[in-house]
Amino acid sequence: MPAELTADGLGIACVFSDGRRRAFTVADVAQRLLAADLLVGLAGLVHPHGSVDAPTTVGCYLTGLKDLSGFAHARGQAGGAGTLTRALLAEYWLQAGWLAELTTWRMLTSYDTTTGALAASRAGAGRRPAVQRRAGVDAAGSLPGAGLGTAAHSQPERGRRGVRPASDHAGGGAPRRRPG
Repeated sequence: MPAELTADGLGIACVFSDGRRRAFTVADVAQRLLAADLLVGLAGLVHPHGSVDAPTTVGCYLTGLKDLSGFAHARGQAGGAGTLTRALLAEYWLQAGWLAELTTWRMLTSYDTTTGALAASRAGAGRRPAVQRRAGVDAAGSLPGAGLGTAAHSQPERGRRGVRPASDHAGGGAPRRRPG
């Protein structure tokens, strides 16, 4: 059985691959419409539809959901996921920890895949910003219209400190070491 949302839309009941059942609620969040939309996205990520297959993992996603909800509320944002602006998401993800960033990005992407509601309000395809900002690699998938994974955030590949790229050694011989 896949994950199911509660009647009020502010809870999710999951059955995991090992047979465990768990119900979660987020009724205490400030932005109820946003929370309901993110839960739709989370339901699409829970086993058997996605890779979320443990109660503790769902708890991590709910922590991200509550964090984004509180952040949006503090900035006067009202409404569901479709009302989130690129600027607000960028500001949130730049200050959020890596886990909150990852979980909220995945819930938003899943929500858009499930409903198509974000594609209408955001043109183009973006990549999760921290992947490029922190590791210099592209992410698979896209957040509709995030547009944050552009060249402005890309950095050229860098070798390890003190070691020149192989192309510098084309003349033959061993590379010179830096004086220590």
